Amino acid sequence: MEILNIDILNLIIAILAFVISIISLYKSYISGRPYINLMDMFFEPSKFHCYSLEDYDGHKKLTDNHKTIINDTLGRVSYQIIDGESYLLVNMLSGHFEYRDVRLVLAPYQFTYVNTGKFVSEIQLIKGMFKLKDRDVFEKNIDCMIRPEGRDGEKINIQVAYVCEEGYDTSVIYNRLLEETQRFSYIDDIEKARRIINFEKEEFVLKCKNNAKSKYLIKVIYTWDGTRLKFVFK
Repeated sequence: MEILNIDILNLIIAILAFVISIISLYKSYISGRPYINLMDMFFEPSKFHCYSLEDYDGHKKLTDNHKTIINDTLGRVSYQIIDGESYLLVNMLSGHFEYRDVRLVLAPYQFTYVNTGKFVSEIQLIKGMFKLKDRDVFEKNIDCMIRPEGRDGEKINIQVAYVCEEGYDTSVIYNRLLEETQRFSYIDDIEKARRIINFEKEEFVLKCKNNAKSKYLIKVIYTWDGTRLKFVFK
């Protein structure tokens, strides 16, 4: 009889927690505010490409079109079309570099989000704050517009790309991805995430606008403590 009472109590607690989360979500929806959840951070090998001037093992040849994109985005974070696909491109180069050292890395990871709050017609990335392992926090201003996909506009998929110099620290150790032949989730596959993730914290400030032209500032934050990837929405 005592065990039955404990089970009923646990069930009541679970129902209350669910109800509280639904009320919070409902308030967010009524207020017109978006509510963005991370569905997955993942690696898809068919989308992953490394480009360099020389034809190194596992790399493709850097083209003149790639060079134009690199020169036009120096030191910036921007949304770019590369090889016919959209990427959030993080260009880490300054005005002084040698092309023999440059690496263009496409889709070392991707994000998929879902908006379960009020519909948003566009999302603008305003600022990014990054903390790589054993390095100080640095910030970058971003002026990048992202339009949600799908008929209802609730799904958001972002492919990340880098321009960097060989050996430069990036959010993931992309050279280790050359060994990977299967899709995996950085959230679910902790062992692979531990080998590849190279950041402690990344934070992005976004401005969302709905069809009524109302605007909302929100933050999405990722932290990696070596054991699991955490996502926070504010």
